[in-house]
Amino acid sequence: MSRQVKTGDLAYITQGALGPNGPNTGKIITVGKLCGEHSLHGPIYLIHSNSNDLITEYGAVGNIIHAAQDWLKLIDPDSINSSEVHKELVNEN
Repeated sequence: MSRQVKTGDLAYITQGALGPNGPNTGKIITVGKLCGEHSLHGPIYLIHSNSNDLITEYGAVGNIIHAAQDWLKLIDPDSINSSEVHKELVNEN
């Protein structure tokens, strides 16, 4: 899918404030509210995880953090149960 993420989309994290090797890379999230615009990274969203496994750049652990749109890759809802998503996530890490 080539469109950008929007509120309510399922996506996975490709990188973060600590780069592509950060602790959240590869985690599947739900895109929440658009919070604003960052001068370097563009649109910033609140993102939600179903488990308390997201880590902020300050080391806090929880289920909601901020993320730039560029750090998120949309998951096609029709492929959620397919092995394609699993292969892509495994190959990116």
